[in-house]
Amino acid sequence: MHLPRSILYPLVVLFTLGGIGFHLFKLVSPWLFLVLFLFFLLGAFLLKNSQRQFKSLLLYACYFCMGYLNFQAFYHQDKTHYLQNPISPSSGFKKIEVLEILYETTFSYAYIVQLKSTGTSPASGKLIVYQKKDSLVDAYQLGQKILTTAAPVPIDEPRNPGAFSYKKYLENLSVYAQLELNTKNAIPLKVTETSLQHRMVQLRKQILSKIKNSTLQNESKGILQALLLAERKAIGEEQIEDYARAGVLHLLALSGLHIGLLVELLLLLLSPLLWFRYGSVFRLSIILSVLWLFAFFVGLPASVVRAVTLFSFLTVGRFIHQGKNTFHLTVVSFLVLLVAYPPFLKQIGFQFSFLAVFGILWIHPILQRFWNPKIGWIRKYWQWTTVSLAAQMAVGPLSVFYFHQFPSLFLISNLLIIPFFGVFLVLVMTVFVMLLFDLLHHFMVTFFDGAVQLLNGSVSWIAQNDPLPLDQLYLAVPVLLGLYLVLFFVVLSLEKKRFPQWVGTAISFLILLSLIQLEQEKTSNEHAFWIFYLHRESSYGYFKSGVFYHHSSDPDKNRRILSDFANSRLLHRFEKLPIKNFFSVDQFHLLILDNEKRYTLPNYSPTHVLLRNDPKINLDRLLQIHQPQLVVADGSNSPWTVSRWEKSCEKYSIPFYDIRKSGALKISLENEE
Repeated sequence: MHLPRSILYPLVVLFTLGGIGFHLFKLVSPWLFLVLFLFFLLGAFLLKNSQRQFKSLLLYACYFCMGYLNFQAFYHQDKTHYLQNPISPSSGFKKIEVLEILYETTFSYAYIVQLKSTGTSPASGKLIVYQKKDSLVDAYQLGQKILTTAAPVPIDEPRNPGAFSYKKYLENLSVYAQLELNTKNAIPLKVTETSLQHRMVQLRKQILSKIKNSTLQNESKGILQALLLAERKAIGEEQIEDYARAGVLHLLALSGLHIGLLVELLLLLLSPLLWFRYGSVFRLSIILSVLWLFAFFVGLPASVVRAVTLFSFLTVGRFIHQGKNTFHLTVVSFLVLLVAYPPFLKQIGFQFSFLAVFGILWIHPILQRFWNPKIGWIRKYWQWTTVSLAAQMAVGPLSVFYFHQFPSLFLISNLLIIPFFGVFLVLVMTVFVMLLFDLLHHFMVTFFDGAVQLLNGSVSWIAQNDPLPLDQLYLAVPVLLGLYLVLFFVVLSLEKKRFPQWVGTAISFLILLSLIQLEQEKTSNEHAFWIFYLHRESSYGYFKSGVFYHHSSDPDKNRRILSDFANSRLLHRFEKLPIKNFFSVDQFHLLILDNEKRYTLPNYSPTHVLLRNDPKINLDRLLQIHQPQLVVADGSNSPWTVSRWEKSCEKYSIPFYDIRKSGALKISLENEE
């Protein structure tokens, strides 16, 4: 597929924006976009070549409409999706198939599954499944089909403001509901032993068994599982955190770097085929087969599918003597992925990949011009430096937006570790082959353990010696867009070096500062009382003059909640205070009851009541006397006590709010002033 850059790049960008437009304007009729598409296309066809600018604008509009219509067609083509046909608990057996193994905890397993049928009717859609551990039932495998009577239930929202939303994360993977399975409601079906997927699963189990039974150290086993089987569960959380802080977490996730090195290794090993007639065709066929077999082997995770698709295009391009059009073919692969599976657009990994390629495509050549070393190895290092810097510039704001941190030492870690990571992957493949044939010698075990310790030690040293740790950062969407606007004009100014571009840069900076100021004013002007969810503890606070005054029964347990809350509101000023039994501001009067026996009640009735630590009170009597506007039970109370209180409030028609079930509560004080 060869399209001129003048067509391909605007097509990809506007096609993508059309997909974003679909998610923003779902209520707009697709017929409107179809009519607009035909109108723009006809206009572009009728215009003369002398009106090239207007023709280009109309074609750009066509690209946008094409993106919108492609996404709309995908999301509405399947009428059997459980979002369009809700599943009731009485709908009989549901048939599901395991698509991906997520993780394992002490008490359960987690999977992504595909819904196949409900009763006798076909059904579709992805679900997240939690399987309780049981000595009588083994963990499910990839491709495992299961019959269950369990009905999908909604995924919980985060219980506190600013906290990570696992629900939104799963929605980006097209997962909108969950199932809980156990021995009573699930029946695993026998796997077809002749299927390719079953054979791959069995091979995975054999390799995993060989890794676990080897004499390698646990750290080495974890690295092998991550790089060969796409499983990071054997790597410690502290080690993963070190990789993230050092900016090289992508080394532990199978991605373009690993697939690219695999391709280069295959090209080298299969180079003798070029001596024979049609040898290049055989080499191409073998490489493509190995790539996609490997993708099936690791369970077709999205990152591997993207990388294998990309390098399939690059390998074919090299075969037809288009190896110089690397970036061109990369953009083509992204377009193919978007057309084939539009939900990729919502996945964080796809967004990062796209922006990284865009940064390398546009920013890297500009940075490369600043210096042209004459010495070969210095020139290679400078090239790698500018590539890493360009990619990080492109994905940096998005990384802060999603993960609230930025690896300040990413450039150093990439320069020190990644150039040698290719050699390390060759070592991993060597150990893998030796494991397969039971040839892993004690010398190789010692050597590989040492290499893993050197790698992990280097990463940990970089992470722990960061002089400027940039974490607990928060970007609102307008500020994120403002940052990319600034980045666009800065790069454009470096490329064109003309006065209008520098003016645009200055204006974009002013816009960014204005957006930051607006977000800060939202916080400073907020006048509200918050009651947070904290398991078995109490946590609440309020804003006053831009300061957040916070009360907590356990400040240590509450540290993460307060951190997330402060970051989400760009809050830099707060004061910690002890728990008290009464809080009053203007017309808002909160009575806080706990398990103490004596209370000093004010002379006026409370407008709100907060119950904490299972207070032994006659709630009915209190409700009769004071008639509060709202009764709240926080996370420190037992469920059965809360249930009894809720019934009492229903009796007197007084609203009741359970923090444990519904999450944090915000009570606006604006009307009380």
